[in-house]
Amino acid sequence: MRVPTIAASGLLAVVALAAGCSRTPAPTPEAAVTIAPLQALVRALLPDGADVHLLAPPGASPHTYEPKPEDARAAEGAKVLISVAGSLDGWTAGLSSKRHWQAIEAVPESMRLEYLHDHAHSGSEQDHIDPHFWLDPMTVIEVLPGLAAALNEAGAVCPPERVVSFAQDVFDLHSKLEVDLAPLRDKSFVVFHDSMRYFFNRYGLKVAGVIERSPGKEPTPQEIQGLIRLIVENGAIAIATEPQFPEAPAATLAEASGVPMIVLDPIGGVPGRMTYRELLEFNAASLLAVAPK
Repeated sequence: MRVPTIAASGLLAVVALAAGCSRTPAPTPEAAVTIAPLQALVRALLPDGADVHLLAPPGASPHTYEPKPEDARAAEGAKVLISVAGSLDGWTAGLSSKRHWQAIEAVPESMRLEYLHDHAHSGSEQDHIDPHFWLDPMTVIEVLPGLAAALNEAGAVCPPERVVSFAQDVFDLHSKLEVDLAPLRDKSFVVFHDSMRYFFNRYGLKVAGVIERSPGKEPTPQEIQGLIRLIVENGAIAIATEPQFPEAPAATLAEASGVPMIVLDPIGGVPGRMTYRELLEFNAASLLAVAPK
């Protein structure tokens, strides 16, 4: 059957309108961030609903992540690209952006930690710096003014009352964790990689050993035996694996030593660990599960 001319014209107009809608550019992200903890912090400072684009997805190791073409487009389109440090997400050096701000620059030198082992993989002068500052709430409070300033300078406006309110929330969280984790003070743990010391140092826990001494390098049988000796010598009460890495090395060590295995997550970004508070409370709960009765 022949379509009447007027109907055909109308149909063409609708198709053209739909095609035009599909070509409407997406709104410019307020910020592109490399990891989920940065996304949680930035979202807490910006107005509700602000677009904060995450580059490395949950479950990926930020140490070894390789950005995709869509990551490059997001970084270039955002008002500001926010990364942590060359020792964590140095791959951002290959991304083009309007502005690039590294959070480690806002961490006071007196609060920075250095890696226990060699993590040189980005060629950055920061390779020796442990970048996992967000796991210490008190360090986060120190970083918030610099983070807010970087967002404001890029045109992603942070309402001052949100910055103050979030800083208070973080301090309240710290006060709660200080009480909750008191039974674990001076207790030792073997961790998967050197990521939890900001958290451990703040609440008086100890690292007896590290399973993966550098990103992507699993322990040798000799290193496993050395870790077992450290467990015995330090009286370590648990071995921690991380969701971003294979579980097998920690499971092997747990079976060989008879020490329980727990999960500690430095990154989050998944249901139950989306917000900053949820991430730290998850880790506290994992640790408290093996607290001496």
